[in-house]
Amino acid sequence: MRLSSKIFSLFLPLCLATTAVQAQQYAPKEKASVLDVPDYEVPEGLFQPEDKGLADLRVFTMEQWTRIRLTNHPLYHYVLAASKFRAYVNYCKRHDLNVDLVPINSLIHMNLTEIITAQWEEPEWAKFVGKEDDTTREYIRDVAFDVYAFEFAAALADLSANRKELGTTVQQYCLTIAKPYYEEYIGLRATAMRQLPERERQLQLRK
Repeated sequence: MRLSSKIFSLFLPLCLATTAVQAQQYAPKEKASVLDVPDYEVPEGLFQPEDKGLADLRVFTMEQWTRIRLTNHPLYHYVLAASKFRAYVNYCKRHDLNVDLVPINSLIHMNLTEIITAQWEEPEWAKFVGKEDDTTREYIRDVAFDVYAFEFAAALADLSANRKELGTTVQQYCLTIAKPYYEEYIGLRATAMRQLPERERQLQLRK
């Protein structure tokens, strides 16, 4: 199944944007002094081609995901709603909102891990033979963020298309959708705090 050209054109830069936003969530609240930052020597040859088996599995997983989007999978609905809220924050530049996306992102990752790996059978799991368990977990996490970025891009494209269809300015459009999206956030966070494992919930409550 081919991705629409509009979504695909947004997908790569939004993968990078999503990664940057993820990093901001875990950054210190106060900007560290340059003197406090340890030196790091950037290694040569940062790009390393992915193992062919794992690269093929990544493509297979994204193809499967385009089919999952057409189903009524309950875990997918949470991923979709969270992606739409994240797109709203970006599209409407609502960086002033006092929201906590960390528990929501944790539940997204947990849901995506379950959905993605449920599509894998023996031939897919065989690609991890000889690899460390942490390597397998990191790969699944990376693929999950690929899927999240895809949904984020799709939601962003939908917001833009809906706004143009209404013929309003971005500012006017964002004012009309602000209340329902914030209410959606309240529900997303409540669901995350209810469904995350106990240990994860306690970590979130301490923050």
